[in-house]
Amino acid sequence: MDSGTMGWQMAELDVAAVLAEAARTYAPLIGQAGLDFCGPAAPELPAVCGDHDRLLQVVGNLLNNALKFTAEGSITLSAEAADGEVRIAVKDTGAGIAEADQKRVFQRFYQAPPGEAAVRQRGTGLGLTISHEIVAHHGGRMWVESEPGQGSAFWVALPALATSRSAERQPAL
Repeated sequence: MDSGTMGWQMAELDVAAVLAEAARTYAPLIGQAGLDFCGPAAPELPAVCGDHDRLLQVVGNLLNNALKFTAEGSITLSAEAADGEVRIAVKDTGAGIAEADQKRVFQRFYQAPPGEAAVRQRGTGLGLTISHEIVAHHGGRMWVESEPGQGSAFWVALPALATSRSAERQPAL
């Protein structure tokens, strides 16, 4: 991505289908870890303009991190439409992240402090950085809400495409 040579296959995309695909991949792994998996709870969502494989990579990174940092409890994958966006959330009941470290989690090579060590294999510290860059390329934003000992919620918000159905509901001028 840094070199600008990465190819993007941008097209109208069904976010619910991306979430369902990620869930099919990660649900067995989450179950094997003894955790409950909830999702994907995705009501009817507007389409977004996106690269299917890259957005699947983002959701996969978030689910993988939730799995790494959750010793017991659950992981939830959901989405909602609000304020012209499609918002995807991956929530866990894991270790949580101290407020001072929440902005740093998106920095390259950042690793959680030893007190918040991963329950399972640690990574390279690049997954959230790459995910953040992919989301930015899509015109979206990404953030975390977390409290130590209470788990984390990672959010991705992508601009929704206007649908013909919503255009039909608009009053004539």
